[in-house]
Amino acid sequence: MNKRLLMIGLGLVLALPGAALRAADAGLVQLSGHVPAIVSRLQSQGHFVATNLNLAIGLPLRNEEALTNLLHQISDPASARYHQYLTPRQFAEQFGPTEQDYQAVADFARQNGLKVTGTHANRMLLDVSGPSEKIEQTFHITFNTYHDSIHARDFFAPDRDPSVPSGLKIQDVSGLENYRLARPNLITKSLTTISNQVSAAKAAGKAAPYNGSGAFGLYLGNDFRNAYVPGSALNGSGQAVALLEFDGYFQSDILEYEQIAGRTNIPLQNVYVDGFNGFPGFDDVEVSLDIEMAVAMDPALAQIIVYEAPNPSPQNDILNKIATDNLARQISCSWTWPGGPSATTDRIFQEMALQGQSFFTSAGDSDAFPAGSVDNPALQGAPADSPYVTSVGGTTLTMTPNGGARISETVWNYDIYGLDGTGSSGGSSTNYPIPYWQTNVNMTLCQGSATFRNFPDVALTGDGVFVVCEGGVETGEAGTSCAAPLWAGFTALINQLETNYNRAPIGFINPALYALGNSNIYSSVFNDITTGSNTWSQSPNLYYAVSNYDLCSGLGTPNGTNLINALVGEPPFVFKQSAPQAPYGATMSALNGSSANGAWTLFVQDDVQLNSGVISNGWMITVTLGSPLGADADVGLTLNASAASVYPGSNVVFYLTVTNYGGLSTATNVVVADTLPTGVSLLSSNVSLGSVTRSGALVNWSVGTLITNAGASLALTVASPTTAGSIIDSATVQSETPDPNPADAAASVTVNVAVPTPAQIAGAYTGGNGAFTLTITGTTNSEIIQASTNLMNWVPIYTNLAPYSFTDPKKTNFPYRFYRAVTGP
Repeated sequence: MNKRLLMIGLGLVLALPGAALRAADAGLVQLSGHVPAIVSRLQSQGHFVATNLNLAIGLPLRNEEALTNLLHQISDPASARYHQYLTPRQFAEQFGPTEQDYQAVADFARQNGLKVTGTHANRMLLDVSGPSEKIEQTFHITFNTYHDSIHARDFFAPDRDPSVPSGLKIQDVSGLENYRLARPNLITKSLTTISNQVSAAKAAGKAAPYNGSGAFGLYLGNDFRNAYVPGSALNGSGQAVALLEFDGYFQSDILEYEQIAGRTNIPLQNVYVDGFNGFPGFDDVEVSLDIEMAVAMDPALAQIIVYEAPNPSPQNDILNKIATDNLARQISCSWTWPGGPSATTDRIFQEMALQGQSFFTSAGDSDAFPAGSVDNPALQGAPADSPYVTSVGGTTLTMTPNGGARISETVWNYDIYGLDGTGSSGGSSTNYPIPYWQTNVNMTLCQGSATFRNFPDVALTGDGVFVVCEGGVETGEAGTSCAAPLWAGFTALINQLETNYNRAPIGFINPALYALGNSNIYSSVFNDITTGSNTWSQSPNLYYAVSNYDLCSGLGTPNGTNLINALVGEPPFVFKQSAPQAPYGATMSALNGSSANGAWTLFVQDDVQLNSGVISNGWMITVTLGSPLGADADVGLTLNASAASVYPGSNVVFYLTVTNYGGLSTATNVVVADTLPTGVSLLSSNVSLGSVTRSGALVNWSVGTLITNAGASLALTVASPTTAGSIIDSATVQSETPDPNPADAAASVTVNVAVPTPAQIAGAYTGGNGAFTLTITGTTNSEIIQASTNLMNWVPIYTNLAPYSFTDPKKTNFPYRFYRAVTGP
């Protein structure tokens, strides 16, 4: 969508005292965030030279406003696009960098003596390699070696942020340093330590710390199912869980765990990224833990896909591989990395959401994040607060003996053992605005933010977990590392039921979870964690568990199949009716236009707790279908546009969706005829099923065959007329199969082509420390604040409806910064 500049003259410059300004090379733009903060405090140990380094160059997406809107629509049950996910190819066509921009970056790399080692279907990443001196020349940097005395290791890093030609679409470059390592979110205890804790508890007359079926009461296998899905027949059949790992594992450990837990061997598929050899290293316990948690929650998984990369390795490489493979509907990450929020990483998460993939990340194991620390590039924190993933906290679980049933849970926090700063993490972002799906939470009681993203979203067991690792070593593990793969396994149960009903996967689950959190059935679908905290010495008053949502356990843990049924919508039709008066009969009729056919479920609830007695003098319900459809089909058509108003000569996309809504018959020879508006030019078409031909203004879409409840989509990209006015796109659908409901067989959409009245903007300082206000009038659109350090490259940092007050939370990170506001029609 075209954007018009609202502000040119108002540039707010925030200069730090004593900051030295370096003149940028002509035609170059400097990228930010590539030098670890510790470098400024260390003395160089000398020039770093390497025969080969592997880099991942990130490119920005196109049409980001349309992408944001589509994310909302796909997660909104009231939208016609609900759960109509994209394929990786469709994502690349609609939002990926252009082939020309991708080729330009590849040419730039080759011309500078670098080798292109890998390309990606979505064109968001380009993998290159080369000797360090070629990389220095390419990006105008110098590599130095430094010594990290805290971690007792040497590392290399550039002396400055890289610079690239201003005309290239380059967002960031990963691999320019090896200081910022990924770290697992887990705490390991030997069985000896666990045994001593059990003995100490008994000596003090206290209950044992854990009541699982594993050694010394640790939780194992079916204990998790007994706690969170008791009695459920769902077992993960047909589903795949993907795991993101920066180490390898011993397959013998998994086989031993499966034998102890009473599991049959679940197929494991290893996918190696960035040349990893799969050999287990120091952190193999994390990989074993993640696999074993998926095995525990889902005894019949079709497969577990273990994506493994060396450490250090650009996280975007392994993330993008998971996204473009698109093999698993549920993904778990138990690792955290420094560097702060990454635009490329977030765009990969957005692609996963648009493809129907659910991504769960551990919230962290360092108790509450003090303000600003989760987004601090120098600290471990990413990607816990990204608004495009589900952040998972940890609890300490209490069960009946041998893991029989759940009794209670509290927030996991090891302050009770004197381990300050060890427990379920949580807090508020200082980078991400609060997502729309979290605005229905009252943050007063939990002390969260009303303007920024809060996390975690949910929780699960994060303490007392039995694991086999390191070639046969049995340990007790704690951490949100346990909780994230358990939630991925729980989501496999949700998607198994979705598949049973021939429905799309649940996808990005946060909007649905928070909708249930704000509903009158919250207490029946979540275990509300109301005891404990993740406070510690650096955050002594934040945060405490409270009713409903809090910043230690999120919305809570799953309350059995109640949560699964609420998310899936099972049963499809529920009648709750009091017993009628004599003669104890009632007749219910489905009206015309309702979904009369299909599976109907009658649910009879007995509110008496005693499991005895007989039903006498009862009542009955007779369900009569008002308009049985027999063998007919109901083929319906919807038509939407990418924007309600566009500029003359700009592009607009018409989205057509055809669905066989009902009946007992397959719709055959389905054909859609779309009449393009006068004066538009058809630029491209993208169809999920069938083929498209054009004759003048008429676009014929031959869909073919649609089974009951199946659908197909078509996107038509056109250039609007160069003159103002309204354009109308209309379409009809027909098939050889009789359609008793022709009312939904035609659709149209109107788009206004006009140049809107220019908006007015005013800016003024409102106080010290760089605070300022931007006031915009004369527009009803969402305004975007952009920032730049060179008046050439602008980065969006805030979006809201005018008028509003805005202060840049990152203003002190830059020696100077310019701001402007833009809006779309």
